[in-house]
Amino acid sequence: MSQSVPEILAPAGSPEALLAAVAAGADAVYLGGSGFNARRGAKNFDSAALFQALAYCRKHEVKTHLTFNTLAFDRELPALSRALYEAAQAGADAFILQDLAAVRLVREVAPEVQRHGSTQMSVHTLSGALQLYEMGFSRVVLARELTGRQIQEIVNGLRDRSVPLETEMFVHGAHCMCVSGQCYLSAFLGGRSGNRGLCAQPCRLPFSLTGEPNFMREKTASNKAASSSLSDHALSLKDLSLLPQLPQLAALGVDSLKIEGRMKRPEYVYAAVRAACKAREGTLSSKDMEELSKIFSRGGFTDGFFQNNTGFHMFGIRQRENQDAKNQELLSRIRSHYPTAFPVGKDAPSSDLFSGQILCPDLGQLSLSAPHQSRRGRPMALWARFASLEQLPQEAVKLARRVVLPLDTDWGRLASVGLSPDSVLAELPRWVQHEALLLPLLEKVRCAGLAGVMVQNIGQVSLCRRAGVMPVGGFGMNLTNSLAAKEWKDLGVSAFTASFEMNLPKLRALPSDLTIGMVAYGHLPLMLLRCCPQRAKGGCKRCQSGNPVFLRDRKGARFPLQCSGLQKKVAPELLNPLPLCLWDKKKELDCADFLLLHFTIESKKDCGALLTAYLYPEKASPPKEGAFTRGLCFKPID
Repeated sequence: MSQSVPEILAPAGSPEALLAAVAAGADAVYLGGSGFNARRGAKNFDSAALFQALAYCRKHEVKTHLTFNTLAFDRELPALSRALYEAAQAGADAFILQDLAAVRLVREVAPEVQRHGSTQMSVHTLSGALQLYEMGFSRVVLARELTGRQIQEIVNGLRDRSVPLETEMFVHGAHCMCVSGQCYLSAFLGGRSGNRGLCAQPCRLPFSLTGEPNFMREKTASNKAASSSLSDHALSLKDLSLLPQLPQLAALGVDSLKIEGRMKRPEYVYAAVRAACKAREGTLSSKDMEELSKIFSRGGFTDGFFQNNTGFHMFGIRQRENQDAKNQELLSRIRSHYPTAFPVGKDAPSSDLFSGQILCPDLGQLSLSAPHQSRRGRPMALWARFASLEQLPQEAVKLARRVVLPLDTDWGRLASVGLSPDSVLAELPRWVQHEALLLPLLEKVRCAGLAGVMVQNIGQVSLCRRAGVMPVGGFGMNLTNSLAAKEWKDLGVSAFTASFEMNLPKLRALPSDLTIGMVAYGHLPLMLLRCCPQRAKGGCKRCQSGNPVFLRDRKGARFPLQCSGLQKKVAPELLNPLPLCLWDKKKELDCADFLLLHFTIESKKDCGALLTAYLYPEKASPPKEGAFTRGLCFKPID
């Protein structure tokens, strides 16, 4: 629902940052409690501080959006329910949500609070936005990687259908290298999941590109800013800033302009909000942007995605001259503009509602309380996903219950390789650059009589319904608990691939009456990139010539970069160096209804051998030591 003047939405990772945001003129702030938010490393707010903060914001007519934008496990659902109820009692105006379990719980314990779809939901199409509205959301936070034209198409599409769904977008702050909600790098490299609010930002560490040992060094001799310390950061983007384009964004009809930074200092929050307010008023100056850069930047700012101009110019890191904001005079001047503590005495914000304890409604009445039968002893059918029809070995026809192939496969060739259409699933890409191209391809799937379509996000579920094909959940849906599985089932999803950020004990906690499988093999896709390092620095010739492209980390591990199918030149994937191998542990995987072998860079011969090993593990040799990973299957997960 468009408004004439868009809201300025500020980060509040601490009480001090909240005070700075309000003083600077923010219309709304977003903040998190002590858990279940994507910035668990921020100071955040305990129960007492939350009530005080929300009361302070009400007094100053500033709206409050509480972040519950992480994935939850089954054992955490009662605590999540209590946290949602408590936040509602504190007077939160809206909840920012990722997990569909949280969506269901909000309906049950806090139906009066507005629901906003987090950018962690990876919504980047009109279908995704429309699906959220059907589910009762009042706002969608759009993916950072959208172009201005794509944003306009979504806003216009909502307006043309008279759908009063608000749109929110990031206009300033850090750029993740990966599409939000689709990053597993931190979980696999350091055991800290970004989808669980614990991202360790390994993308900011050195990564060098194959054939480009000095990635960050410009090829021109005149670039004096480049140095050896900048040479190997092929996964680090500059911070986003669209503040100069704010009048244009307002004309697009975007409702809320969001500033990233719940981990940043209060001075940054104040300066960013003031600059955003000036930009909205048309008075932003170059001096304002210079001050912002001094307080925090990574070698400057970029608007590459918005302008549909991705490339080398988008990459950057923190340099010595912009670390720690050493301009103390500037910081002191900024601090003089806002209070550093909540008022006390008669001027203190009223938080009479907080008595030290919130009594949540009886959890026994909630849907999370239904007991499950054991998932042990499942049949474990073998499913195999291939990057192309050319990769498919003859063993797949004989050994795999389901074969998964890209959506743009020539389905008329199935018979020539011995595949029956009713044993095949088409796979939708995790990022869709032009959604209009999908419906004709889905119509071909329907006409070919395929068993269904593997979907990767919430917008693709509604697309499948429109096309009359059965959606099957892929790993991109990030399924981690029972309530979310039930929500997806209610939306028409017939089977699910659990998140590979789950371990086996958590997988066993999922409902026994639903068909749920797991990824049991593969160079797992750890990142989904919208700004390809290879294309940015050296162009696409290396990939097109068939030469493999790798990123090498500081320890020497080589991460394959794959660009294929509908995501070619649009959204390549960064793969794990070592494949997940579990065929010798197959007996311990009997909590899964199917084992999905996710083939990407393997040869046809290797695919056949691996299929045989998983079907007949007793006849196969164990994986070669040092050449594989067990992933997170047997690790404790926070």
